[in-house]
Amino acid sequence: RIISTVNSLPYIFFKDNIYALEEFVKGEIFPIDKENYFGIVGKHLALMHNEFIQKTISKKNLEKVLAQEGNFLSESNLISMRIDLGNDQNNKFFLKEIASFPETLSQIVNSFPDQIIHGDLNKSNLIWNGDNATTIDSETIRFSKRIRDFIPALLFEGNLDIPNYTPNSLKELTNSYDFYSNQKLSDNEKIILPELLKFSLIKSYVIYVLRKNLKDEKFKNQIIHNLRLVGGEINVH
Repeated sequence: RIISTVNSLPYIFFKDNIYALEEFVKGEIFPIDKENYFGIVGKHLALMHNEFIQKTISKKNLEKVLAQEGNFLSESNLISMRIDLGNDQNNKFFLKEIASFPETLSQIVNSFPDQIIHGDLNKSNLIWNGDNATTIDSETIRFSKRIRDFIPALLFEGNLDIPNYTPNSLKELTNSYDFYSNQKLSDNEKIILPELLKFSLIKSYVIYVLRKNLKDEKFKNQIIHNLRLVGGEINVH
């Protein structure tokens, strides 16, 4: 929550910069091995989306005010990843994974309706008091595909951590989400979500190992391990 100034403004100008005062959020970060962790996250993700949808209905100008993310997955993304991976014969595993994506992956994702999402709902951006969650780092809120919010919730324990998938977390999170959501996930969203997790894992490898030229075998091996875990849950629904 942004604290208003005495003039009821959400910010002040000082030396050509904009400053805002945010509410202090008291609580803790849950460990991922906490019982039913992903079920609890799924519940709060659904409640957050329910609230966002209500805000959109009551405040018609929100779509104009908030940034549009555009195509977070497009043909050009996939092509550039193939080019980066194809420059090294040691990347055959990743190229095989990309080749397994549905040919219409980007078209399917872009057919989903846009709504307000958090944009970076990784573990470190959820502060807990008991089972009640507060989301922080709200500067990432934007209009995009709601399925986008599931990716950091399932893969990222923090912004600088190696992506890590927990077995069975996909089913636990999505089942909980559907139970609490006013708009359950469509069959297409459920089918495509594992593919998007794989896309995000490969993208992380391309960015942090290839484009930044970091020869990190641990990073590479963990990404491969996670791709296999996610691949084993393609037909989870």
